[in-house]
Amino acid sequence: QWYQRRVHGKQWYQRRVHGKQWYQRRVHGKQWYQRRVHGKQWYQRRVHGVVAGDLIRAEIKSGSPRAKMMNDLISGGNLLPDELSTEIISDNLPKEGGFILDGFPRTLAQAEALEAMGVNLDFVLEIQCDEEILVAKVVERYACADCGNVYNYADFNIPERGILMPPLKPKVEGVCDQCGSTKPFVQRDDDTEEVIRHRLNVYRSETEPLVNHYKEKGLLISWEVKKGKADTPEVIQLIEDKLKQ
Repeated sequence: QWYQRRVHGKQWYQRRVHGKQWYQRRVHGKQWYQRRVHGKQWYQRRVHGVVAGDLIRAEIKSGSPRAKMMNDLISGGNLLPDELSTEIISDNLPKEGGFILDGFPRTLAQAEALEAMGVNLDFVLEIQCDEEILVAKVVERYACADCGNVYNYADFNIPERGILMPPLKPKVEGVCDQCGSTKPFVQRDDDTEEVIRHRLNVYRSETEPLVNHYKEKGLLISWEVKKGKADTPEVIQLIEDKLKQ
């Protein structure tokens, strides 16, 4: 689940793409928290992150005329219509510099719309993970009611597969590490097993075809998550090495 969009003229786009310190890339993977763990740290290092999920949730919260329709679709684990997703991302691209697209495109139609705009990706990062781990990580995900800092209580230790993903708990149970709030942690309404399994089915039918699409274009690199947050330095190094090519 993870883009790039509307540019304000071909010449502007070419200047950005050809500049050595700037680049564009797309992060792609199944719906789960780890994409954001890796992506967020990378955003903070050097580029602007355009995160589809954040933009969609912000519009839903704004109460715009289309907010209820969007909320009904997202809460049920479905994708927004291609045209609407494209419009939301297009309207929020930075005016200058490179950027990461997170959450777009999610369908071949969105990828084709992106290409029709003249946007050429540097590469696409696919983050892979066992589906049962994904389900558990979503169901066991909680956030601080005040600052939104995320915690996860799922614990996986499978030595024969090289998988070690300890829980991400607060240092003091019931107290947020980041802001000190003692309010009960909360879960998103859509962080349920029923919704995540539906999302995985949607991923297989709508988004998984993008893997072959970008593989055929020579843009795809893949990473299997085995250590959770501890994988982040290696993922960042993989990205930096790719950008040097």
